[in-house]
Amino acid sequence: MSLHTYKEETYYPKEAVSYLSNNLPKGEIFSIYRWGGYLIWKLPEKKVFVDGRMPSWRTQDSPESESENAMRDYTNLVSGFISYKDIFNKYGVTVVLWEKSAQKGSLDTLPQRFEKVIWGRSRPFDFISDLEKDGWDMVYEDNVSVIFVSAR
Repeated sequence: MSLHTYKEETYYPKEAVSYLSNNLPKGEIFSIYRWGGYLIWKLPEKKVFVDGRMPSWRTQDSPESESENAMRDYTNLVSGFISYKDIFNKYGVTVVLWEKSAQKGSLDTLPQRFEKVIWGRSRPFDFISDLEKDGWDMVYEDNVSVIFVSAR
């Protein structure tokens, strides 16, 4: 990959974040792992689940309103092992900012690749399809990203 690949306009959801700034959601934002730090930088007024610090955040005695391992929750959710609904309810997530491209970053497909290597199988799972089936509305789309909001 060239440095051009990582330009803000083509790698990060620059325009989508502008949309969110102008249409600030009431709830919190769920996004892909590699965009977490970008969202913290560009949209600091909103909490985001998950970012680059999460793999190191583990606790045995977290309050019920917090996760013991946010990264595990993220990987289980995007792999389809747990329902997004429980996590979203727990953290007040009402907006999903997701990558439009079919190409995913290595960290975003890591759970599926582990499953294939370790258990010799691959479960097809499409997180966005689940959102659409549950009535989430796509309110924004560009070449890099899409934004879905909860229908409730």
